[in-house]
Amino acid sequence: MISSIINSSVSGLRAAELRMGTAASNITNANSTSTTHADGSKTAAYQPKHVEQTSLGSGGVSARQVATQPASLAVFAPDAAGADNQGNVDVPNISLSAEAVEMKMADVAYRASLKTIDVADEMLGEILDAKT
Repeated sequence: MISSIINSSVSGLRAAELRMGTAASNITNANSTSTTHADGSKTAAYQPKHVEQTSLGSGGVSARQVATQPASLAVFAPDAAGADNQGNVDVPNISLSAEAVEMKMADVAYRASLKTIDVADEMLGEILDAKT
């Protein structure tokens, strides 16, 4: 029983870590833009991601990164170095406020999982003390 609690909490720690890292990467790359080259080819803007979490029947969660759709939004910026013929550049589809909220939620989830592990450890200690 205690080991299943700890395993479930560890999966929560890993999911929160993935969520925090994904949000941090999105924030870091929020100002990247597409670039249209002289030959007409285009380098895409950063591909933002988000994390999907699924509850597992055995307890805990599974988390995976998924590409955000649409990946970018066209913004009119005719003076930008990488603007296309219409004066547009693509910017990543990222909301800084939503990413900040995601980071806070990941922090709270991480702390909750840590607390659960602490409580399970205390319970195990009490069980072992009772047997001696």
